[in-house]
Amino acid sequence: MIFLFIQISFFTLYLSGVFQATVILREFLIINLLSPVVVTVIILYYECKLSGTPQSRFSQQKVRLLTIAVVIWSMARVIQCWSSLYDSRRFLAIVLSM
Repeated sequence: MIFLFIQISFFTLYLSGVFQATVILREFLIINLLSPVVVTVIILYYECKLSGTPQSRFSQQKVRLLTIAVVIWSMARVIQCWSSLYDSRRFLAIVLSM
């Protein structure tokens, strides 16, 4: 949710003329690549912190499912990053050609 708010605010700043399109593109790429790294570090931290704590079978299954969901989400963000890079470069080429 935070990343969506940041992207909307950057786009608003672009429309108002505060930022250039290349700055916005760079910021979107950083957000899309940084968010999976942050989430992965948080998951690894809790995995290490709770590694010695006995857990029930149900909570082990929930942690495993959460880890799979985070991996899928992280891969989707990286794919979105490369996709938005391609789309943004096309958009930038169109804007600059006008």
